[in-house]
Amino acid sequence: MITGQVGWAVSAGDDGNPRGLVRTTDGGRVWSDAGPPGLTGAGLRAAFYGTNDAWVTWNGRRSRARPVTYRTADGGATWSRMRTIPMAVPGASAPDMVTGQVGWVTADLGAAAGSSGIAVFRTTDGGAGWQLVELTYPGRETPGAIPFGCDKGDAVFSSVTTGWVAGACAGGPPTFWVSHDGGRTWRHQPLPRPDGSGRLARCQCNLTDPVFTSPRDGALWGSDIPAAHGLSDAAYVTHDGGQDWTPIHLPGGRVPLNTPDFVDSQHGFVTGGRPAEQGQAPWDVRLYATTDGGATWAARAADTRLGQAALDFVTSAAGFATLISYSPLRSQLLETSNGGASWTGVPARLGSSGSQRSPRSSGSAGLPALSRLRTCETSRLKLTMPWSGAAAGTIGGRIGFTNLSSRPCRLHGWPILVGINAAGQSRTAVDKLTTMFGPDLSAAPVVIVKPHATAEAVFTVGDHSRSGTCPPQYRRLRVTPPGNTQAGTIRAWIPYYNHYLPACTPIRVSEVVAFKDLYQA
Repeated sequence: MITGQVGWAVSAGDDGNPRGLVRTTDGGRVWSDAGPPGLTGAGLRAAFYGTNDAWVTWNGRRSRARPVTYRTADGGATWSRMRTIPMAVPGASAPDMVTGQVGWVTADLGAAAGSSGIAVFRTTDGGAGWQLVELTYPGRETPGAIPFGCDKGDAVFSSVTTGWVAGACAGGPPTFWVSHDGGRTWRHQPLPRPDGSGRLARCQCNLTDPVFTSPRDGALWGSDIPAAHGLSDAAYVTHDGGQDWTPIHLPGGRVPLNTPDFVDSQHGFVTGGRPAEQGQAPWDVRLYATTDGGATWAARAADTRLGQAALDFVTSAAGFATLISYSPLRSQLLETSNGGASWTGVPARLGSSGSQRSPRSSGSAGLPALSRLRTCETSRLKLTMPWSGAAAGTIGGRIGFTNLSSRPCRLHGWPILVGINAAGQSRTAVDKLTTMFGPDLSAAPVVIVKPHATAEAVFTVGDHSRSGTCPPQYRRLRVTPPGNTQAGTIRAWIPYYNHYLPACTPIRVSEVVAFKDLYQA
């Protein structure tokens, strides 16, 4: 929401894919089509900068294309097609505009084994042209580029000169980089430990994109950050343009569950809860508010619904929270007028299409799933093997996809699973709707993965070959989650079997499903 009455969103269909832009002028009661006609699907990205000003990046429906940018300055009544990004890529971010003329688009160049490539393009003429300023790709890096190692998010800029890239890595310092020359050169930005005892030196952690309310004031959230008693979530604030990042501390031992939502340099909100076991949602959730820039926090509400909510305050008193429900996919909008002390539901619905809208952008499925719901990105997932088994000559397990971000995301379809032996030889798994160890479904579902929750895919192999001789066992499994080009790697050790995964028969892998859809406990 931009004001208490006017806001934007990206609506989604029952399959979780974007259907188009919608806009409200009555506090979220009615949402009407407002996007460029015909732009739907996973290639749609949008960013909103005012009651009338919005930008869109459209990557088409192909796996690799040159993204096109669009802009409206009249609330979506008309859209201007701006210049195309001059590189064919798997996907690209919405334009990150710091003024009406200056902004950036980050293109995803794919990844391998926990590393990812990006290209950052800059405009200084309101989208009439886009110039490459940063390229991270093996053997093709621009001078001063971010290293290829580790997964990366989109570049986020707090001014015409200063930008940030956060991400996830399997080791070393946290993935957090800063540029002070418009994105041309980058250096690593250190972060303190949450308890203040020195810098984070080793961190298998995930950082989300920072959010700024001014060139000096910003906030950042991360998960799996080393703390006094194991790994924990943490949030940081800055009031000096990012030179220093200070961890926030919530009362009662609770940890922040998302990026603090500030409305100005002093007033902000965050949900906090008590840490739970890996893959489980935090409990004892509270909403907290600050009036001193994050130095201290006071509880405002103990509404359990807010534990999975996306906060969106427009003033220190008025705000909104979006909740996602999953069967079928819908969102619920809550509002507060007393700084979060109490919340009421907003009776939201989709309005009728305007005369210039594409018929495919209209609908009557209820409140749209809002723009934060997108495909779970590899860099925001933790890949594990939470279960393994063996029976009747079949060996297998489950690949776990744990959502490390502070927002729900969706997975639909089959992962690309590749077994790799000690010599580096590989074999790609065959997609199957079901295996001996589950699931028992007739179609691949759309799985909405809540923060800290885990979706799973089952894999199996046989432990004997018809020839009587099996190739060398697999030592690693390379996993590309559905809808991604970036892969992650886990060990192919099968605990129940007490050996590495056999390579006697082709690997079979199921679609990604929710845990409730697996009958084998």
